Amino acid sequence: MKFEIRQAKSPDDLHSLYEVCLKTGNAGDDATCLYPNIPEALGERWVGGYVALPGCIALALIQKDTGAVVGYTLAALDSTSFYADLRNTWMPNILQKYSKLVKERLTVDEHKLLGELTDPTCNEMEELVKDYPAHLHIDILSVAQGQGQGTRLMNELLTRLKGQSVPGVHLEMHPSNKRALDFYKKLGFKVLCVPQANHDDPLYLGLKL
Repeated sequence: MKFEIRQAKSPDDLHSLYEVCLKTGNAGDDATCLYPNIPEALGERWVGGYVALPGCIALALIQKDTGAVVGYTLAALDSTSFYADLRNTWMPNILQKYSKLVKERLTVDEHKLLGELTDPTCNEMEELVKDYPAHLHIDILSVAQGQGQGTRLMNELLTRLKGQSVPGVHLEMHPSNKRALDFYKKLGFKVLCVPQANHDDPLYLGLKL
């Protein structure tokens, strides 16, 4: 099976990118059952801003024989500026879209996600952005996993970040996703912040470029 990497396009690729986000949104597993009423909201929270806003890199992994988007990697060069744009430019339209939802019908996970849409900067940590100002995300569907495509995507993204003279990049992940942790460590990422009492808190990793 052959794949190619190209720049993600807005708005053409957004639905496909959101689908990848949803299918991998439960610590790497399918999160469809967690967000039955607002299936696009997870992608709108974690993907859309990187495709639409300035100062970002959004790369799509394409399955050549079908043309389908089967993965992506996203980065913001300056996290502080990105979160400001996300809060002031991107999220108001998304929140308006969901303003008339009947909240009583939503799942626990959907309520939590809507809270993140209201405050998308909740995970920003000043001590991280000082030395690792950029941050990234990567998600790949199972059809493209185990074939070196994640490494390809990350190497391409890291090369582009270096080309923009970014000194360091960080990411957050669910601490239960051991496979992802091993993957990042092989690329040179180091654990920066470990969850304490709450095991659902994200794990933060960083890489100097």
